[in-house]
Amino acid sequence: MKLSIIIPVRGSPNELWFTLQSLCIHQSVREHGDVEIIVADNDPVIPRGKKVNQAEDIVRGLNLGDRARWIDAHHVKSPYYPRDTGAAHATGDWLLFLDSHVLLSPGFIAGLLDDLYGYHPETITHYPVTFRYPTRKYGHYDLESVMTTTFWGLWKHLARNTDTPYPIGASGIWAYCVRRDFYEFIGGFNPHFEGYSGGEPYLDLKAWNLGAGVFLDPRRHGAHWSGPRSYSANYKDRVRNFALAVSVVAPRHVLTLEGHYKRALPTHRMEVPGWIEEGRRLGEREAKDFAGRRRFATHDSLVEHWRATGVAF
Repeated sequence: MKLSIIIPVRGSPNELWFTLQSLCIHQSVREHGDVEIIVADNDPVIPRGKKVNQAEDIVRGLNLGDRARWIDAHHVKSPYYPRDTGAAHATGDWLLFLDSHVLLSPGFIAGLLDDLYGYHPETITHYPVTFRYPTRKYGHYDLESVMTTTFWGLWKHLARNTDTPYPIGASGIWAYCVRRDFYEFIGGFNPHFEGYSGGEPYLDLKAWNLGAGVFLDPRRHGAHWSGPRSYSANYKDRVRNFALAVSVVAPRHVLTLEGHYKRALPTHRMEVPGWIEEGRRLGEREAKDFAGRRRFATHDSLVEHWRATGVAF
């Protein structure tokens, strides 16, 4: 079994340097010959003769040979496109997506490798860092205003101790581990996501509704070690991305989402419908393709199958 660690990065070379050094020093990645690191650079490529590409040099400086690779992933400005690009270059059976400003507790990788042996091929393991802050408010997650069940509520009431993973709804993607064949089966992230927001619940909802649990493992710890982010979630990107996601996983709630954003963004009431419509069109295109790949005649029949699984929207 091989593990591919995929790290999207956009600028912030100092953050990337600390994260990669932490993987070598505190996670003993050098000693794990079945682990590779792929840094997917979302910055526009700079010709070598004009300016040094710092991220590429940092990766080369690890001296791990082919086990540490830098790849260009700049065509769409978002953290999701480089994750998909990195996954396409990965050789591992499992994919571990990390942010470029994450520090893991010592022994995280070794423990993860031990845990992955024996997992069912269609199981996702998901280790959200925010488990360590159970009192944090999650009202800013827009899908929470759309989904009408305890899908998110399960996540918000997880402040209890356990030694084994248990299923939850969805959460952030600071450290998301998934078997590669299943990641490809659910279609990965949508290539039309721009900027930041919308990607994590979209991925988890597709997986959840196709019968795979999303598991939280409180034995694994880590932290976002820096405050600034390389991606900003402007209003247009946020509305457009969530409309795209909802159009795929819960299309009958698109109008509900539009109403939510009109109330939440009163100064942008006139712009919201256009942003929603752009996301809806892209979502319908993705939905048709996704339903076809799942061998459903239409997207509606796929959604009906999802609803029959017991996860209502």
